[in-house]
Amino acid sequence: MFRLPLPTHKLHKIEENGRVFIADLDACRIVEASHLAWRILQLCPELSNEEIIYALQEEEKQEEIIKTMEWLEERKKEGLFFEEDIHLTQKGRMRVLAPTSSPYGTDLRWKAIGAPISHQKLLKALSRYADVYINHKENLSEGFNFFPLNPKDLSSVLRTMEFGFDGVLIFSPTEMEFLPLLSYIDVPFVVCIRQQRGGGGAVINSVLRWYAFMRDYDAFMVLTESGRKLYSRFALDDSFFQIVPNGVDLDLFRPMDKEEAKREIAEMLGQPEICRRKVVGFLSRALPEKGMGLFLKIAEMNPDHIFLVVVPDLGFYSRYRLPENLIYAGRQPREKLPLFFNAFDLLCFPTMVGWEAFSRVTLEAMACGTPVVVPHIDGMPYLVEEGGIVVECEEFRDELGSFAGYVSLEKMSEAVNDLLCDDERRLEMGRRAREIAEKYSWENSAKELIKLFKKLILKRRFDARRRRFEVAFTRSGSLLLNLTEMGESPLFGDLYLQTMEEGLVLTLLKGHTLREVEAILLHFLPEERVKEILVKVKGFVESTS
Repeated sequence: MFRLPLPTHKLHKIEENGRVFIADLDACRIVEASHLAWRILQLCPELSNEEIIYALQEEEKQEEIIKTMEWLEERKKEGLFFEEDIHLTQKGRMRVLAPTSSPYGTDLRWKAIGAPISHQKLLKALSRYADVYINHKENLSEGFNFFPLNPKDLSSVLRTMEFGFDGVLIFSPTEMEFLPLLSYIDVPFVVCIRQQRGGGGAVINSVLRWYAFMRDYDAFMVLTESGRKLYSRFALDDSFFQIVPNGVDLDLFRPMDKEEAKREIAEMLGQPEICRRKVVGFLSRALPEKGMGLFLKIAEMNPDHIFLVVVPDLGFYSRYRLPENLIYAGRQPREKLPLFFNAFDLLCFPTMVGWEAFSRVTLEAMACGTPVVVPHIDGMPYLVEEGGIVVECEEFRDELGSFAGYVSLEKMSEAVNDLLCDDERRLEMGRRAREIAEKYSWENSAKELIKLFKKLILKRRFDARRRRFEVAFTRSGSLLLNLTEMGESPLFGDLYLQTMEEGLVLTLLKGHTLREVEAILLHFLPEERVKEILVKVKGFVESTS
């Protein structure tokens, strides 16, 4: 039997000539039923199966109650009476809707792209502190609830508005179909930015569109300080970019006995040399932007060491003569990756990719106690700290494509060689790498996200009390009509003189967000002047509301 409680559709009881009919207004159907069926439907949103039987057992026989509940279950399969698989969860917990434009599935063990993995891990950790709802059954796993949101279906949007969510978590700013929901769903939205740039500016343009429409109680989730710094070049109010770092599964990715790990990998691949020589690892996708080409050259420059590549496929590199000291391990499931990380003496990841906001691979290696050698690009220095060597590189700050910098091949090779030749330093870096990784548990990430939602919910309360000012314009400037809805004049003087620009901002704020007004002003005024005006108006509105 289906488990209750469950939310119901909008239902209406009709009685005619002693017969009972139930009108399902959401399904647009009328079904003949019984008085008992109607009584049970009234209790379904609040009580469990057992509680309903207990509540009605003095009125009806238990067998009849169970029989009627089974009849209701059959109607549920027809799409009647009940919201589709939406579970009412623990009272007092925050309810977060986390929709995605398309399903990514629950079996991510073979996934090479990190964003869906990181998103699912974050939601799983979040479900310990909040009730998490997703909109694709294909993504449904233990701890998640299903909510059938379709942003193009008005009735679906209305159900979302009525359900009582506390916040909405958007997977990516490129999922523009959810942007119009800002006009309907009056709860904080947090938009995750896991890919900082790339796509010829598509990511940045998507972020700026969301930024323009965001209310004062919405935010972006960036993974490191580098994300906030990047977007502060395009958006004047960087307080919208809040840091919630990615996490790592510290139980799965943990230090093991290195010699034993090497033996297992050597037997698995039939490569006994792995046990006798130092091993430099690469684990990602075989893309030039991810540093695959540089890694192959570094392998050629260091023939005394083994260079072990764990990638789904070699791509176009398979057409070239590979270095003799290179071993290709092929695609591996996620549960095997900790064994490879532990078999590496170090991870060399010479990535130059423009979307490396927070390197999942680097953090997983560090969690296994393996030091890393990476370029000084985007979020890498914030993540690695003393857990490896961060090689200086040339960053292309204005690059909107996939390549975001250039790192010297010789400097990367020198860093790899120096670390392999210094056992004491390498082991100490590995120990520090694990300590640093322990700060990045998924549980800590979920707690930071909950704190962010709570802060935004508080800001929403203040926003609801904000005044909308009436402004008159004269040739000498703008005049604020200093009256509240109650006829009070809180400011000194009946008319409050402001500059023309400030009056224009206050007028536009009646129908637009402060971010939209920012975009308008930047077309006519220097950036510093726009900052000055917006800060002044924002402070004025907050102090008078």
